[in-house]
Amino acid sequence: MNQQARSGGSSLLLAEAALLLVHLAVVAGFVRLYEDWSFAPDLVVAVVVAHVLAALSRRWLPAPAAALVAVGGLALTVAWLLFPDTTTAGLPGTATWDALVAALRDGRDTFREVTAPTVPIVGFQAATVLALWVTVWFADWSAFRLRATVEAVAPATVLFVFTTMLGSGSYRVASAIAFGAAVLLFVVAHRALRARVDLAWLSDDPSRAPHLLLRAGVATAAVALLAGVVAAPLLPGAGEAPVVDWRDDGSTTSSDRTTVSPIVDLRRRLVNQSDEVFFRVRAARSAYWRLTALDRFDGDLWTIDQQFTPVDGNLADPEPADDLLQQTVNIVGMDDLWVPAAYEPQRVLFSSANLRWDPDTSTLVIDEGDQGTAGMEYRVVSALPSFTEAQVRAAEGPDPASLQALTSLPDSFPELARDLALEVTDGATTRYDKAIALQNWFRTEFSYSTDVPAGHSDRALVDFLQDRQGYCEQFAGSFAAMARSLGIPSRVAIGFTQGELDPDTDQYVVRGRHAHAWPEVYMPGLGWVAFEPTPGRGMPGAEAYTGVAPEQDRTRTTPAPTTTTSTTAAATTPTAASGSTTTTEPPVATVASPSSGSTSDRSPAWVVAGVLAAITVVAALAVAVVRSGRGRRHGHGPDAEILASWDRAVAAVRRSTGLRPTPAETHAEFARRGGASASEVADPLVQLGDLVGLAAWNPASLTDADVRRAEALRDDVRTTLDDDQRWYDRFRRPSG
Repeated sequence: MNQQARSGGSSLLLAEAALLLVHLAVVAGFVRLYEDWSFAPDLVVAVVVAHVLAALSRRWLPAPAAALVAVGGLALTVAWLLFPDTTTAGLPGTATWDALVAALRDGRDTFREVTAPTVPIVGFQAATVLALWVTVWFADWSAFRLRATVEAVAPATVLFVFTTMLGSGSYRVASAIAFGAAVLLFVVAHRALRARVDLAWLSDDPSRAPHLLLRAGVATAAVALLAGVVAAPLLPGAGEAPVVDWRDDGSTTSSDRTTVSPIVDLRRRLVNQSDEVFFRVRAARSAYWRLTALDRFDGDLWTIDQQFTPVDGNLADPEPADDLLQQTVNIVGMDDLWVPAAYEPQRVLFSSANLRWDPDTSTLVIDEGDQGTAGMEYRVVSALPSFTEAQVRAAEGPDPASLQALTSLPDSFPELARDLALEVTDGATTRYDKAIALQNWFRTEFSYSTDVPAGHSDRALVDFLQDRQGYCEQFAGSFAAMARSLGIPSRVAIGFTQGELDPDTDQYVVRGRHAHAWPEVYMPGLGWVAFEPTPGRGMPGAEAYTGVAPEQDRTRTTPAPTTTTSTTAAATTPTAASGSTTTTEPPVATVASPSSGSTSDRSPAWVVAGVLAAITVVAALAVAVVRSGRGRRHGHGPDAEILASWDRAVAAVRRSTGLRPTPAETHAEFARRGGASASEVADPLVQLGDLVGLAAWNPASLTDADVRRAEALRDDVRTTLDDDQRWYDRFRRPSG
């Protein structure tokens, strides 16, 4: 490979630059998985460092030593980029390893909950850096040690297809152009490099083939890209739904929409602690503004299984008048599927958007014909019964058969959680006593913190119960799961605390930081009753039976991105036509959307401009290589000058005898074959063949005297054969 580097020169650098561009294009493609470009700097640094280390190791180290550099470089890069606080004097240790394992585990659990676009949590970043690092080193090994072109870009193609399958509709055109251009340029540059080395002893012009290949390849790549960008969108069916929609769950639908899943969207809002105003509520009293309830737990995730029907005014049986609360809601900064309201909505008086309703979870959502809740206004009436402690304690009796599934738990449910539930509720005789015992245990024995790993899987549940700190998602999910282990139907409600009352407008202002989750327990004769296990939170109107005064987050902060434990999710769910029932399956938490055009490319002009600029830079490098190669043919270095002399001698032999070098022979072999056909130049041709062999394989041994000798041998061959050719042509030329 060192000889190849010397022979290839700038051709090698061009191929290495093109391979780097391939992996940078893969990094750019990851924008389809995330909400913004905050993921990119770490990945770009990792890719560049990996390429530099691979190139230097290839030049200076044997393969075993290069493998050690790869492993050590990966450890340092991951530690410095993602876990700098765990290093000692800049070196990773056991703390770094533990942090990496925890981050990867969190990323694995979160991956099950989310679809694009999400935020780049540390677990996702760590997994991506590992994948890119292995991909880069494999590509470098394949391309420049094994000299394999297709194999070198195969892993990068897998990563790009991964982002294509899981990514949103954003940047799809720009990412495809970037990746396609980079791969085409690498293939051209790498084939040119191979031609320079492989054909050094085959051709009558050993430097011509790579240059011709570069020029033809760059032109072909440009035409192919232009054809794909300009012509592909014009082809029949380009804007239609896919023939095979891998996201489809089998229902009959013509389109879908990606929206935010409530449990993970809650996590983002909790960790980001945003002061952005989500909505305003005008109501006579405060309440928790509920979005939905998650009623299925599979050991990894709380999900929902909902059926939505069109809203026709009445939602549920009316309650006594003194329990009703009318709310006028203006949604400002929230653009979701879910429509907040106090529990339990009874009637929709007015709505600027069409709504759908699920009676089992008391959930309002916008109709599939609307884009999102941002800007909508509606008026809804809810029933807010004020239970006393005596009423809730007396709520005993059999549960409806329909609620049997809401006491189920997976076989993997941790025994630790079962044992703690029994221990905490030991001596409690009623369902209320057990629920209030669990609530008070969480509130007194645990602390609230968002600086903890996310999730509510079995593993996360055990960690939470052992560490005894977390945030509302974990409090609510753990409470509900442990209540189920006691045979109590339970679920997790998602929504917002009451917000801040603005005395000037008489409205409750609800911000992102007010996002919240709490458990609901079914009480026979009363229905679903909320409890509050999260320290520092308290539901208005529930003080009589929870014993907790109204309380919520009152900090004021500015929105800030996080790279620790936050994540968002999106789930795609097909739905039937408007007016029919819409069913979602877990872990999905959405309903369908308006049209297939909702996933159209939103690539800004600067993205396309950046892609085209990268293509231009690499193409310019190709042109520079071509021109510099031409200069070498005409006398830059003893080896190039001797090869140029050989070109001219071989051209004379070809004109005189019709012979051409074949891929199966070396310079010396062709010299002997040519000398057999043109005996008058056999001796100088063989001597020149020996010299050009040195030029191709041992240029360091050449001197200026060798160059002069090659020129003399060349002139001898050309003079002899060209004179014979002129004499032959003179007698063959027709008279007159």
